[in-house]
Amino acid sequence: MRRTLLPFALIALTACSENGLLTAGPGQDVAGLIDVSPSQLTFGTLRQGEADIQSFVVTNVGTANLLVDDFEPTGSASFALVDPPSDFLLAPDDAIAIDVQFSPMGSDAQIGSILVHSEDPANPEIPVDLLGTGAVPQLQIDPPDYDFLADFVGCGNNVEVHLKNVGDDDLTISAVDYADPDGQLSLESAPALPITLAPGEQTSAWVAWDPTVEASAQGTMRVTSNDPRGVVSATQEAEGVFATTQNDHFDVPVDPPVDILFAIDQSCSMDAHATQLANSFSSLIQGISQVTDGWQIGVATMDDGCFNSGILTANTPNLQSVFANAVTVGDDYSVANTEKLFAIVQSALSHTYSGCNAGFLRSDALLHVVVVSDEYEQSGISPSSFVSTVRSYKSSPSLVKVSGIICSPSGCGHADGSDTYYRDAVSMTGGIRLDVMGTNWGSYASQLAAASLSGLNTYPLSHNPAPSSITVTVNGQQWNSGWHYDSGTNEIVFDTTPPQGASVDVGYGVLVACN
Repeated sequence: MRRTLLPFALIALTACSENGLLTAGPGQDVAGLIDVSPSQLTFGTLRQGEADIQSFVVTNVGTANLLVDDFEPTGSASFALVDPPSDFLLAPDDAIAIDVQFSPMGSDAQIGSILVHSEDPANPEIPVDLLGTGAVPQLQIDPPDYDFLADFVGCGNNVEVHLKNVGDDDLTISAVDYADPDGQLSLESAPALPITLAPGEQTSAWVAWDPTVEASAQGTMRVTSNDPRGVVSATQEAEGVFATTQNDHFDVPVDPPVDILFAIDQSCSMDAHATQLANSFSSLIQGISQVTDGWQIGVATMDDGCFNSGILTANTPNLQSVFANAVTVGDDYSVANTEKLFAIVQSALSHTYSGCNAGFLRSDALLHVVVVSDEYEQSGISPSSFVSTVRSYKSSPSLVKVSGIICSPSGCGHADGSDTYYRDAVSMTGGIRLDVMGTNWGSYASQLAAASLSGLNTYPLSHNPAPSSITVTVNGQQWNSGWHYDSGTNEIVFDTTPPQGASVDVGYGVLVACN
């Protein structure tokens, strides 16, 4: 730092100071006249890290004290005052030298000025022009600011951001960082770092806009390099909007409907298993009746798929004995399809609209198919084809479940892989698999009852939602937990069962097809 006090007499009206500057006091005469010279400081060409200091002189050429208020830098940040004084008084004919440092913060011509403010009535503001040349690397980010404008939630876009060396020396980029508090704007890609760009060379980074909520967003790209400025930033902004919003209303049914279709192998090795199933029937009904009396059961064992004892309900007389008789109708000599339960189920369903099983399928009911066999599936129908056929009878895949009391994975081995067909159908629909060779059929019945009820708490949405926008209210009270959104089936699934008869409203922003 350098400040030169020129050898003029400094006279204080109230007190003298060692450096010749006077502190302004109330009531003092400050109608001095200012002279600033030179009017321009010209620095040479400097490289990165170099600096030069030059001075200009402020003189009071009047006959009274002069109050100098301020030194105001403008223009390029390459110029800086060196320890400038605060406001002070200059006595007549006194002068002070003010130091200015030039350290290039940019390439090529750097232009600035120092505005000297005083209470000279004729010249209250006098500029000192500053000129220097920088021979340094300089990063230019293009575009420095970018607006993605509004786009639909779930869509979005990206933009290429050019990083160019517009300076006169090699530019080395060491880091490219990105910040967006909401995470909707992000750095999609950047060059491998560090990277050095010769003067005139450029590289690119990409910023992605991925709107997930209906809100505005602003992100900042920060590029660190050997540009004298250190970190240079660029901003991007955007706004996410919904094309429309939707409210889906549901009424939780009282005694929600459940349709259970048993298909039972009648080969001779199944006699004991059929008896075990019949004996456990009361446990099945007891478990279901804890939640609903709106159940129906059909039992199919014959080739035509007609239910052996019709459609069983809570009002069927002698229900236990009727079910026991139904599961034992037929034998391996009279039923050609007895080990082809996929075929029997498809036949049974084909008669539900009109025919022997008419009235069994209800549009809003869960259809739970339970296959019972100690052999592999032998109809030649693939699991995917079977599941697709069963689902075609319902409005939503979530209204179909296939469970099986079947061979364990180590049993029913067959070379063509069909030994897994029953297990595959169970897995595809989220059913349960029970070991036909097990002994605790009472527990099996309870598990089947639970599986039959698990689909009652699903509610299909009419449009594709933005998941973060979904709100659920039950009887006018918002539920922030106790449910989740299943994107695979586009449904709200209640983990906590809402009360029977409750009113459920699901509001959300609708996602649309993107251009």
